[in-house]
Amino acid sequence: MDTLETGRARQHAGSQRKLRNLLIDARFQGPWVFGVSVLTLAIFFTLGAIIVRQDQTASSAVLEGLAAIYDPEQAALLSGLFLEADRSVLWALVGVGSGLVLALAASLLVLTHRVAGPMVAVRYNLARVRDGRFNAVRPFRRGDAFREVSDDLLAMTSALRAREEAELNALLQAKGTPDDAQRILDGLIAEKQARIDG
Repeated sequence: MDTLETGRARQHAGSQRKLRNLLIDARFQGPWVFGVSVLTLAIFFTLGAIIVRQDQTASSAVLEGLAAIYDPEQAALLSGLFLEADRSVLWALVGVGSGLVLALAASLLVLTHRVAGPMVAVRYNLARVRDGRFNAVRPFRRGDAFREVSDDLLAMTSALRAREEAELNALLQAKGTPDDAQRILDGLIAEKQARIDG
């Protein structure tokens, strides 16, 4: 019987495994995630710099007006309050920008996973077909992109397997009857030549 700690440990391990499994093709996914993150950061940094500059300009204008009205001690106190408000705006922008970059990177990782997963499956399946292992071909996962490609790949594999079985049966028949062997072999040779010549 699982204890509460064991259950929590399994849940934590499962979530870690799911996060690690999102990056299944780093050469494909990495540049997309990195590129969009850098672009988002650059745009947000530019817009943030404009906002901070406008905020500081407005604060300076207000402080100049207040300096004319209040005595130097009160003006210095107000100046400190405005500087603190400007810093708060800056830190809020840094926080929002960081959150935005992380959210976009995570969502792009999930989106590219749905494309990279099928590409990994296609490479796996093509290697199995190349090796003549038609039973080892597997369909895409539920939720993957390009489901039609999976259906076409499975149909192709099924057709290749059926052709191999038909050729095997023809060869077995040729083995059993020497008189018809040459005719069956000539037919197989002609079919294969036609497929090769396309």
